[in-house]
Amino acid sequence: MIKKRKIKIDVKCKRIPTEKDDELKTEEDNRKNSKEGKIEERHHSDENNFINLETSKKLKVLQHMRMKKKGISTDNLNYETKVIEKYDNEKKLLDKHFTKNITEKEIEEAHIESFIKENMKEFYDELNNKRKQQIEQEHEHEQNHETNKKQENNNNDLINDLYKLSDHLKIKSTHEDTSEKLNCITGITEVPIPLEIKMKNIEETEKFKRQILKNLHNMNKNKKGT
Repeated sequence: MIKKRKIKIDVKCKRIPTEKDDELKTEEDNRKNSKEGKIEERHHSDENNFINLETSKKLKVLQHMRMKKKGISTDNLNYETKVIEKYDNEKKLLDKHFTKNITEKEIEEAHIESFIKENMKEFYDELNNKRKQQIEQEHEHEQNHETNKKQENNNNDLINDLYKLSDHLKIKSTHEDTSEKLNCITGITEVPIPLEIKMKNIEETEKFKRQILKNLHNMNKNKKGT
């Protein structure tokens, strides 16, 4: 059987703390203090680690800056020479294949050309002979045409000679060259005539025309009367 523990109560009906309660409180306070201390220690340790990392990085940067440049290493040179040798070998192989292909193509083309020349020789000879014959025929035709023209011209000359007259039978032309006379006329300068003289000339010409018309009218009357 569990015995009930008597709890002391104040006048205000509040529980009076016992010795055990005080012990429990002290234990809880100690625990809380221990947890807070651990958290602070962890935080402090994290800060220290962060500071240490930054310092180590700075030290590495300084070391890298102070380091001397490395010289040429034999390993790098050997690697570069190996790479160059591989590239040269590949290039040589490609050049060999390329030259082989070119020579084979040239041989094939030369063989084809020789075959064509041998088999098509007769055909080309026939074409050349035909061309020569055509040229000769054209030349002969031109020569014949020229000779025919010459003969026709000679025949025409003979016929024209029959119709020719000797110089003593020719009639002299009455037409004279008036170029010298006209030159004298054209050399005369024109003089301006006044209006009065022009009007008189017009009146006289009209009078003369009227007289001629009257004379013609009288002549017609006389013919009718007779």
